[in-house]
Amino acid sequence: ACVVALAQFVSESREWALSVQGFMVEHCRAFEPTEENRLEWHQVHQHLQALIDSLLDAQLAKLGVSPADFVERVRASAGRTQGASGARAGAGDRGGRAGAGGGVAEAGA
Repeated sequence: ACVVALAQFVSESREWALSVQGFMVEHCRAFEPTEENRLEWHQVHQHLQALIDSLLDAQLAKLGVSPADFVERVRASAGRTQGASGARAGAGDRGGRAGAGGGVAEAGA
């Protein structure tokens, strides 16, 4: 249930949409078409990761679920889905995303 609730938060929540869109509007001028990756872009990406982590962590807290418990529930859900289809491609075996540190990223989501 918490996996569905978090998916709904990300796909349907006004709070999520306004936060992410606001961030994009605030930082979109930092980017321009070029071949090189600038340090400034990495810093903006780190700020975006921190924003997303804080939004997800706050929503999980509202649901009464720890980030580690959420990760286990997602893995269990993915295992049931992959087991039913017979497709074990390993897409969920990345061991976590490289986060800016904190919450869901540290838990391996």
